[in-house]
Amino acid sequence: MSTFAVFGMSENWAREEAREQTSTHKTENGKRLERTIPEWEAAVEAYVAKIMAGKKCVRLSPMFDAPSTPSSSWIWRAAVSPAATCASGRKQFWSMPRASRS
Repeated sequence: MSTFAVFGMSENWAREEAREQTSTHKTENGKRLERTIPEWEAAVEAYVAKIMAGKKCVRLSPMFDAPSTPSSSWIWRAAVSPAATCASGRKQFWSMPRASRS
């Protein structure tokens, strides 16, 4: 039996990643300065934009063993959500061996 999952990029995932990766400090002229809250939020937004413009795709759904209602709903959401599209313009809905695709 084949398994599949929904792959792509969502703005929620990108925002969480940006919050985790954005430092609360910055370096100016060799000095380490703490960012203000608005500066940090601006840096997070810039990183979100960079992630969304990139080609990185992540698994957005759990792995499914066979097509079922939950998987259909993930595929439908990915198909109608522009945020779930990779920067390359391709929508990657599942990961299955080529021989088992219909």
